[in-house]
Amino acid sequence: MLDVMGRGARITLIVGLTTLTLAGVWAALEIYPWIKPPPEEPEVIERRWAALDQLARASDRSGGPRELLDVIGSLELSALGELPITEGGLAYTDPVDRATLPTEMSAAVDQLTRWRQRGGGLGAERCPPLEPRPLSAIQLMWLARVALHVSRAADDPAALAALELGAQLRERGGLLDGVVGFSIADESLRWAQDRGYPPTALREHRPTRAQLVSLVAREIVCSYELAERELAREAEAQRGASRLQLPTGARGIQRELAMVRWYWGERLHGVAPDAPPQALLARLPDIDDYERLPESVLLRALAVPFRGQVESVVEKLARYDEFLDSP
Repeated sequence: MLDVMGRGARITLIVGLTTLTLAGVWAALEIYPWIKPPPEEPEVIERRWAALDQLARASDRSGGPRELLDVIGSLELSALGELPITEGGLAYTDPVDRATLPTEMSAAVDQLTRWRQRGGGLGAERCPPLEPRPLSAIQLMWLARVALHVSRAADDPAALAALELGAQLRERGGLLDGVVGFSIADESLRWAQDRGYPPTALREHRPTRAQLVSLVAREIVCSYELAERELAREAEAQRGASRLQLPTGARGIQRELAMVRWYWGERLHGVAPDAPPQALLARLPDIDDYERLPESVLLRALAVPFRGQVESVVEKLARYDEFLDSP
């Protein structure tokens, strides 16, 4: 009887240990994909990321001082979005009389014109912060529409300022700024068509494939750099609070950052600066389903489903090219 009881206890113990072991193995299999290093050598990852960083370069002309542009933000423009001429789809056929604009709006158009004439830009930062900002990207879009509406010729200073603003937004900053820049180009196309201006009126500020490729790369790099700064700040705060080094946490952070560099460096590896739009789209994953992305908390957190935005830009490029290439 005792032997049977002893054997039963041993079996119970074995079963218990086996269950615990299997649970541990299962947990390890579940956790390991989230902590394993990227599937490329560090040298390969850094080389590809450096190439992506080059694609993300901002233009020199957009790096001029933006103070003259920011002055517009000090004007009382609270009713800007309520003006009918800031709405999309409104015909540009007949110029709007400047005298009918609120005083602040007329001053804003003058200031935008002054910004262009004095060689203004969007500032030295490749990735200007979205907040705080005197003028949001959407407000700049509204202002460009107003400038186009009040212009009276293809070479009107207000119109040229709107075209320059759109070009610079396509060449500096992340996705939001760039998409607004391409939208201003689309507005200028309707403006030229409604007014009967020749294609030559838009040629100098033509949106390009290179601007699109650079914009996609810049959105990735800008998001990465922001996350890197925030993670470094958080790690410093934790060290200051505990006065202890946290090597495991530090390794985890470095792994997450490396996963982002590996994934996007690999996705856009070999993409030419002026790659055809369809070639670029083929490299962009459909990340509406985040479960399909590699196991990385940071990579998934930074995943912006911008494929649809890029497809919209491709359509705008095609319309612009068709107009400029017309007889």
